[in-house]
Amino acid sequence: SDSSGQSDVWIMAATGGEARQLTTIGATGHTARWSPDGRWILLTSLRDEQRDVLAVNVADGELLTLTSESTQEAHGLWAPGGNEVLFLTDHARLYAMPFPNGEPRLILEPGPRIDFTHVSADGRKLYFNLQRADGDIWLLE
Repeated sequence: SDSSGQSDVWIMAATGGEARQLTTIGATGHTARWSPDGRWILLTSLRDEQRDVLAVNVADGELLTLTSESTQEAHGLWAPGGNEVLFLTDHARLYAMPFPNGEPRLILEPGPRIDFTHVSADGRKLYFNLQRADGDIWLLE
């Protein structure tokens, strides 16, 4: 929501009630992802013209910055089990890193812009859009 004057992540019970603001840093929720255990939400920050992947603890609002390079990291998603986070850098490379901290490792660098990444329910496949003139959708097993 941007009801606080900037875009941030808020949560509320599925049954309704009062919304609770989780972030105050300027964050986009359009790619927010709940962790498999429901304790964390991945999000993309909008701080200082820099995009980084962060995780916010739903219970206490603790904020972990997972990426902070000079490139633009975004579109974080959870690997099955929640022990790794996948993210895009400059919409050109896909990385995986241990959660809550660890060294990122390059998974894929296909060339043109990668977008809209999703992991299959069984965790064996990664779906993504490889934006080329012909608009193909690719599958990585």
